[in-house]
Amino acid sequence: YFVVRPDYKIEYYETEETYRAKKQPKGLIAPCGYSVKADVGKAMLERLAEVAEKMGAQVADLPQPEKMPEHCVEIHHYRRRCYFIHAESDQEKSEWVKIFKQCAWRCWGFENDDPVANEAFKEAIRRTRWELGRWGYWSYGGTESQILTDLIVNELNWTILSDIYYN
Repeated sequence: YFVVRPDYKIEYYETEETYRAKKQPKGLIAPCGYSVKADVGKAMLERLAEVAEKMGAQVADLPQPEKMPEHCVEIHHYRRRCYFIHAESDQEKSEWVKIFKQCAWRCWGFENDDPVANEAFKEAIRRTRWELGRWGYWSYGGTESQILTDLIVNELNWTILSDIYYN
């Protein structure tokens, strides 16, 4: 059972009854920086094709992803935990895709509520990327620590793993 909070984070419960009994949620999805994939099979094959290209391999030579159940939705991030949600019908799936996309778009990930500190953080990220020679647009989202982690891992991939991928 899913509940969208006013801050667009999504709590999930075992059942509607556990929610109504005001018990703790089973978990929380903070979808800032995430994308929502309505066609999970297609999305997984696209990611597999990207891996194959980096490895210089054929998609057919790599282990194929499992077939996902019908009416499955993925809340996807390229580095963080992904969530697979199974709806009961196409209509329910369509409704949840719309809601999850809205949540991913509107969710505010920063933990610091100070607008000056937030702008300073965003400027520091921009300047750090420029200092590293990473110009251009970079889409990010999440808490400050998640954004810094993404930045560091991206830089490690760029400077270290690119030699492995492309040589």
